[in-house]
Amino acid sequence: MGAWIILIFSIYILIQFVILGRNLQPARVLQLICTTLFGYFTDFTNMLADRFLPDPASLPLSAAVVYGVRLVYLFISMVLIALGILLYLAHCLISLPGEGIMQVIADKLHLPLHTVKMCFDITVSLIALAISLAYFRQFHGIREGTVIAAFGVGKILSLYEPLKPHLHLFMYGRETA
Repeated sequence: MGAWIILIFSIYILIQFVILGRNLQPARVLQLICTTLFGYFTDFTNMLADRFLPDPASLPLSAAVVYGVRLVYLFISMVLIALGILLYLAHCLISLPGEGIMQVIADKLHLPLHTVKMCFDITVSLIALAISLAYFRQFHGIREGTVIAAFGVGKILSLYEPLKPHLHLFMYGRETA
């Protein structure tokens, strides 16, 4: 999984280069380091999860309870992902290529980041769905959680928008970015 993340994110970096052209900031190349680390940490986290977390199907809980717990985890992760995006993009830190490409598109089209995030996530989910259907002839790895997250993270990010001035005031002593 980590190798695929590195490959896809590298493609996102190339797309940023194409969109930005001569306006390319050299610091965007640093996203390659973040991408590589993120890919390796994904594999490491998956290994830890496989080794230490029980399979939910093996727990003595009803299917409805297991499903409910998964939905709660999904919601918590969406809230934390949106907060993480707000915190590192608001402070001009190096982003992962997924958010980097969304920043470039939002800036180029003069759209709010949360709107671009939602459209981008939906597009990527639809591409993944098409690949899944073409390759496996069924939904594989894509279910309702993917759809909920595709819409949800961008929506939650929009709810954090009023926090930006306060965040800048806290970090820089001024309200504007």
